[in-house]
Amino acid sequence: MTISIAYKNERSTSQQRLGGGEGSEVDAVAAAGDRNIWAVGRRFLYSDGITWWTESYPLPSSANLQVTSLVIPFTDEGWAVGTVQVGGLPAQSILLHMRGLNWTVASPVTGMNDPIYE
Repeated sequence: MTISIAYKNERSTSQQRLGGGEGSEVDAVAAAGDRNIWAVGRRFLYSDGITWWTESYPLPSSANLQVTSLVIPFTDEGWAVGTVQVGGLPAQSILLHMRGLNWTVASPVTGMNDPIYE
């Protein structure tokens, strides 16, 4: 299956095509206006309303990240919360913060029995 994210405004149409298979899931989408759109899953996708880019995030490529909530209150700031699993370790809660286009881990990863988003 192929997943596409499309955005249309009065001036243009933008579409990011995510190939099917592993890593194509989108868990959350949020925007702060028509020129600051984020879609987050195993990848962080950013659009200025015209073009989509894949942005990096501060986790190993082997990390299995599942975002349960995404908030972009301002054009230069955002928050993502969810769980992450690395290797054979149990899944743990995580909070990520975006400033500009740079994502960082905002909280220490906590145990799954104490999820920060409950």
